[in-house]
Amino acid sequence: MALQLTKKTKGIDANYWKIVRSTYDAMGNQTRVTLALYYNKISREENINDFIEVKDFYLEGFLTQAEMYVKIKKSSTGERVVKSAITEGEFPNVKVITPAVTEEYETNEFVDALDV
Repeated sequence: MALQLTKKTKGIDANYWKIVRSTYDAMGNQTRVTLALYYNKISREENINDFIEVKDFYLEGFLTQAEMYVKIKKSSTGERVVKSAITEGEFPNVKVITPAVTEEYETNEFVDALDV
C-alpha cells in the first residue's frame, strides 16, 4: 500500500509516497510515521533508500499500516483572515466597526491522495 499524490520537485513530477518507518511510543500512546516520496513505484522498488523527501506524522494510538494511511489522509482544516476587522479608538477602548472576515481551508495536503 502507498499513496499517490503528485509533487513537482527538481523539475520532475514525483508521485509515490510510501511509509518507510513507524515507531510506537507507549508512554505517549503515539505512533510516529515517516512517509517518503519517490519518483514512482518502480524507482522505489529499485532503490528503497533513494527517496526525494520525507514527512513525519505523529498519530494517536498503536496503528496498523492501513490505519496509518487512513489517518494521514484525514481532513484537517484551519481558519485564515480574508479581511481584517475595522476598528476605531485606542486600547482598551476599542470599538469594532466591521468584524474580520475569515474562511476555512484544508491544511492537509494528503487529503486527496489516492490509495495505490
